[in-house]
Amino acid sequence: MNSSAVPDGHSEAPPAERAEVVLIITSLGSIRRQCWRSRKAQHLLDCKQADYTLIDVNRDGTQSDASWPYKDSAYVRQWRREGLLMEDTHSIAPSDSPPQDDSPATAAAASAANGAADAITIPTTSAEQILIPQVLLDGVSIGDDRVLQDLEDDGYLDKILDRLMCPSPSCRADRFPDEPSCPSCRTPFRQLISHDDIDRCRVQQVLGWSDKTHGSSLAMLLEAALGESPRNSPTARRSGAGGGEGG
Repeated sequence: MNSSAVPDGHSEAPPAERAEVVLIITSLGSIRRQCWRSRKAQHLLDCKQADYTLIDVNRDGTQSDASWPYKDSAYVRQWRREGLLMEDTHSIAPSDSPPQDDSPATAAAASAANGAADAITIPTTSAEQILIPQVLLDGVSIGDDRVLQDLEDDGYLDKILDRLMCPSPSCRADRFPDEPSCPSCRTPFRQLISHDDIDRCRVQQVLGWSDKTHGSSLAMLLEAALGESPRNSPTARRSGAGGGEGG
């Protein structure tokens, strides 16, 4: 693969053994459907014991202070400029409630008929009307929580996370973990989150239930449900509890 095909700021070959997982969510409870589906996606990734970076479009969208440490909105704007994100040009239904029937057939029908309900406008940023939640695997957007669940139901998710299958929704060809692009569709694989931002806790990283974790990812979900700040979650690596960007 020609390295010039990879945008500046990205690593050509993601270095980790498993796929880099980025989950874009909203924590804004008033947007009921998107918030509920964001939690569903988090829950599935936790059940898969996956490490993932949580990008919350509502974490810093209204912040203008240059000292604000988190880079969620900056990343979303960058990825949108690069054409990595799935978008929707329709308006959302602000009071849409979670569906009662969550069968695959019903979810597929709802997705086709109500795609506009899965978009969200991020205030004060240029990243408007993007699909929420949205999952990116090795720099490739695969869709929302329903697509993630379909991959799990079809037995593909483990292979994609282990870098044995192309994450592109239109491909799903076999691949080797160290390949910088898909041998079939030529989709490039990219590391989206810089090591520097991870080290400086400018993004929130959730670790899987392995020996390297300092606690259960489920604890973070429980804390969020109880209204507690994720700053204190043992599985959330965030910018210093004492403030600032400490290294």
